[in-house]
Amino acid sequence: MFLGMLNSDNINSFESLKYFLNSTFRIEILMSLYDTNKTIKELKTDLNKSESNLLHYLKDLEEKEIIEKFNDYYSLTSYGYIISKQLYKFFENWNSINNNIDFIDNHIEPNLPLDLTLNMDVWEEAEIIQSTHLDYNYASHQYKELLLESKNIKVTLPILSQFHIHAILESLQNNKGHLDLITSKLIMKKIQKSDLGPLFKELEDKNQISIWYSNSHVKLNKFLTWTENFISLFLFYNDGNCDDSEMLLVQDQKKVDKMNQLIDENKLNF
Repeated sequence: MFLGMLNSDNINSFESLKYFLNSTFRIEILMSLYDTNKTIKELKTDLNKSESNLLHYLKDLEEKEIIEKFNDYYSLTSYGYIISKQLYKFFENWNSINNNIDFIDNHIEPNLPLDLTLNMDVWEEAEIIQSTHLDYNYASHQYKELLLESKNIKVTLPILSQFHIHAILESLQNNKGHLDLITSKLIMKKIQKSDLGPLFKELEDKNQISIWYSNSHVKLNKFLTWTENFISLFLFYNDGNCDDSEMLLVQDQKKVDKMNQLIDENKLNF
């Protein structure tokens, strides 16, 4: 997947990141200059490095037009600032993966679209909602409670789950909300033939449901929900069964808003 990201549009960015990842000191210089311009003396104090060693790296970065010097102050160029932002994004995504490594390890790769993969930081402080042997349905019940407080619901639905679909439809009824449903034609046929089919059709006729079918080459293997209030993710076991005993949950409003924007722009890529 990662190699597929490297095309003519972003290969230069990748090479730039690799240049910095090969040297911790280069990263430290960029991070030191990210918020404010500094003199050589201030950089020495900030980085705890000798002047001779520091000047060697500063010269190299100047030659590559990543930093510039003016009136004894070093600062990032526009190009250097872009690289710094990419480095911040890289480490945010890395932290996000580390924070949720147990959740990810227990399931198959979620196969998220590229724009979502590059914005994994939305999951950085996500909460893992786990069912217990005393309440195996705890995660699903928490999901339903969150849904009933939401009006604008968007879901990638790879399975037919009577419980989850009923919770979604109940929320639409109670809140006069709207559902953007991303699913396959096979799942859609199963919904129509189920006991919930008539209610689904009724809400669809009231324009409370819009359906988006996934491209045939894309495998829907994530149960992803995002509303104005939360984002949730259920993943699958290696045997292909959905694990509804664990839910990754985000309720930070800024991150919820960011994910809504990203997924709105990527509906047809699921």
